[in-house]
Amino acid sequence: MTTYTPSGYGAIALGALCSAGTAAYLLRDIQHTGLTLDHALAIIVLIVTIGAGVMATNALKAWHLVEGGVLVLIAALGGYYCLSSAAGRSAEAQQTSTLTAQSHNGGRERAQAAYDQAVADLATAKAKLQAERDAKRCSICKREKLAVDDAQKAVDAADAKLQDAPAPVPVNVKNTNLAALATLFPAVTVEQGTIVKALNLIDPNVVAFILEVGDIAFWHIGLARIAARRRRRLEAKALAPVVIAEAPALPPPPAPPADRADVDERDELPAHRKQREARAKVVSFVAAYRREHGREPEPREVRAATGLPRATAWRYQRAAV
Repeated sequence: MTTYTPSGYGAIALGALCSAGTAAYLLRDIQHTGLTLDHALAIIVLIVTIGAGVMATNALKAWHLVEGGVLVLIAALGGYYCLSSAAGRSAEAQQTSTLTAQSHNGGRERAQAAYDQAVADLATAKAKLQAERDAKRCSICKREKLAVDDAQKAVDAADAKLQDAPAPVPVNVKNTNLAALATLFPAVTVEQGTIVKALNLIDPNVVAFILEVGDIAFWHIGLARIAARRRRRLEAKALAPVVIAEAPALPPPPAPPADRADVDERDELPAHRKQREARAKVVSFVAAYRREHGREPEPREVRAATGLPRATAWRYQRAAV
């Protein structure tokens, strides 16, 4: 069976990407309005929403229902605010872009209409001239010929303006194509323009919803994976065997002179005498403790019983084992 283990840092990278996308949606009108209080509040609410969503999942996992419920409420309200704000700003930006494109295309549309009218007027003037000639009411038909010439000049002028007009800018091409595709199905009875308006309203909300849910989901997965990895590392470190280096053995006391084999204990050096007494005290306590408890005493118990420093008690205890 395949085990799914998401990458903690990869999830955090996706969460950061979703957060950046949400922030871009919330601040997309800043180039027109400048940084306002609403923008600052939107960023604060976004951060609080992400934090509340991540904490809520952890609280609910631990069955802290009251705490988790409050955090879920905060995350839901913050998500609604971010979603509505991002969608609203996106819709405003999209509407502004549409109006700009329509205004840009208006000049060309007017030039095209003027050219079409001039062509129609030229065709009418030529038809009238031909009718007069066919009726033989005139041979030269100066007035009709002059009308044809004027109409031709109007066509040339309209054609020049049409050539100078800027190229058309596409407006909502994606939604227009989707609406046109939808109208091909017989079951769809809604007009194409209505479908385009509906898609213009749905698009910003869908994108904002994906980014907002991605914020909470990816940040939670990433932080949870990193925390679990750190916890396993600490547990492995705690269970690792502790290697204690062997303490160096004490040097043996100096041998008595050959001619003084019966050295009196009072003539022994004070430092050597203290070491011998401390060693004997530790050895005696360890032996008694072993007989009574059936195990070796802890170093702290040896220090407490003998009153020796930690290093000294530990060294003599190792030598007594």
